[in-house]
Amino acid sequence: MDFDFIHYKPLKQAQKPKLAILLHGYAVNGYVMGKMAAIMQEVIPALEVMALHANERTPHPKIQPVPKTLAMPHKYIDENGMLKADGQRQWFSVKGPFHTWRGRIRHAAFGMEDFIQKQVENRGINFEDVALCGFSQGGALALYTGFLMKEKLGAAVSHSAPFLGDIKPM
Repeated sequence: MDFDFIHYKPLKQAQKPKLAILLHGYAVNGYVMGKMAAIMQEVIPALEVMALHANERTPHPKIQPVPKTLAMPHKYIDENGMLKADGQRQWFSVKGPFHTWRGRIRHAAFGMEDFIQKQVENRGINFEDVALCGFSQGGALALYTGFLMKEKLGAAVSHSAPFLGDIKPM
């Protein structure tokens, strides 16, 4: 699976490159992870960061203001400073009761595993050199992907995310 993303090149070169993949929450896009990318690179200047955009558009966009502190492109902001519908993305559908999400999260995790595999191959790095980090819905995907992958990542970090249990390797 492929994803559009914002690429933050390392601030300095390293002998052993590391990659962080950032996953946004529900009804936003990868641009909201820009501050996190900057903080990570301030601490680890040799870190390459990718802030991904989920492929699915949110079916019922939320009316939400875009804080001026976010580096959100103007094409995603309407004349009232609100995030436009085409800038609102989801990693998996949240339709239905919470317990019904499990299959959709697992399906999204398969796609993320494929994406990570391609990044590892393209860069000539090991899975242990990759950190997958997410917030909210992206955090759920980071958790499930990290737990379910055949190869173990260097880190799977989740913040404010649902966890439904039922972790079995892919």
